[in-house]
Amino acid sequence: MMVDRMARLQALIRREGWTGLWITQEATLAWVFGGRFHVNWATETGIAALAVTPNESVLYVDNIEAERLSIEEGAEGW
Repeated sequence: MMVDRMARLQALIRREGWTGLWITQEATLAWVFGGRFHVNWATETGIAALAVTPNESVLYVDNIEAERLSIEEGAEGW
């Protein structure tokens, strides 16, 4: 499912002629990965940032949350 969503984002980037997207909102991160990317309900910003270009994507997260996101939130392999 995440692969399909990433492909949709990359297709959008190509179609619009953008260089990429920088995703930091918890709701959007949760949509991409199918997990929870929040720590504090008082903010909309997630605990990670996702850089998506037409050909690749990189997830930026601190060391404290990296393992948890991989195990619990569908971000394995990032």
